[in-house]
Amino acid sequence: MIHRKRRFSVGTVDTPEELAEKLEQTIWTRCTGFRLGSYLWLNDSTGPDGAQEYAVVREDSRLQLESITVSWCTPAELRSYIDACVRGLWEGYYWASNCFVSEPPITNLIETPEQHRATYCPACD
Repeated sequence: MIHRKRRFSVGTVDTPEELAEKLEQTIWTRCTGFRLGSYLWLNDSTGPDGAQEYAVVREDSRLQLESITVSWCTPAELRSYIDACVRGLWEGYYWASNCFVSEPPITNLIETPEQHRATYCPACD
C-alpha cells in the first residue's frame, strides 16, 4: 500500500461473486474497502481518474498479500485472483504493507461505513 494515512470505509461482501461484481461494475472512492472472509480489499488508487488498484490484506495480521490493478483485469482474471485469495493460495507470500507498519500497529484505518460517514474524509470527494 502506498497510502499511509488513508481511512477506509469497509463493508462486508458475502461471496467472491459479489466482490467481483462490485469491483467490475463501479469505480469506488479512494477510501472504499471490502471484507471477504478474513481478507480486506482496500482501494489503493491514487485518484478517481486513475486505475483502480486494490491492496489485499489479511485483516488479522494486517499483512499485505497482493496488489491487484482491477482496471487492467478481464472479468475472468479478476475472478481467478479472488478465487486464489479465498482458497489461501497467497498465504506465505506477503510483505509488511507500509500502511500498517508502525509501533504500535495502526488500528484506526479500518472503519465501518457508519463510523466513516461520521467525520469528513477527503478521499470520499
